Amino acid sequence: MDKSAAVKQIDAALKRFGELETKYKGSESGIANATGIELGEVIALLKTTLDRLAPPGSSYGDELKKFPQDKHGYEVEISETLCGILLALRADYQADRLQTIRQLIHADLFSDFLEMAEYFLEETYKDPAAMIAGGVLEQHLRKLCSNYGIATTEPVSGRHRKLDAINADLAKHNAYARNNQKQITAWADIRNDAAHGNYGNYNLQQVKLMTAGIRDFMSRNPA
Repeated sequence: MDKSAAVKQIDAALKRFGELETKYKGSESGIANATGIELGEVIALLKTTLDRLAPPGSSYGDELKKFPQDKHGYEVEISETLCGILLALRADYQADRLQTIRQLIHADLFSDFLEMAEYFLEETYKDPAAMIAGGVLEQHLRKLCSNYGIATTEPVSGRHRKLDAINADLAKHNAYARNNQKQITAWADIRNDAAHGNYGNYNLQQVKLMTAGIRDFMSRNPA
């Protein structure tokens, strides 16, 4: 596959994900309000693009078959993770690293999404790491809400509440300190920048601190 053609196809798939995010940007909880059909379409597009462009014999193609792309209720996290993997593949095409690429997907290594983010950071892929770590954080906060009896959906529409709203409610219920609330807001901003292509708004070191901080926060505040 010609490098420029591969990058163009990856960008087209990522653009479709970005269009869906933009469509729901003004709604409660953003892309989580997309329909199952819309998310299914994006997941299929991302996966087929990865299938098509993964070099024969690489870990991309071999391990993608094990990826849990059909787990109901985790469509947003799955689509974001696939975006992250495509960003990594794109970087390898751009830098001509595909002949010496280390395995990026491994069943044991990626036993949880934070491990995946940490591995991408080791490979200096800050953008997919930021998206994945941010998704882990949001899911953890929603589980914390269940422990404190805090609603994660709107009472009338049934839509997911925004991360800022549940973060504020958790702090009010003393689930964690106010300084944690501010830090979570900062982490969410990095994730949003990564999801919307604002890659220059943060650096590798910030994502490393973010990922390590999220792991520490989750260990101190189990859900």
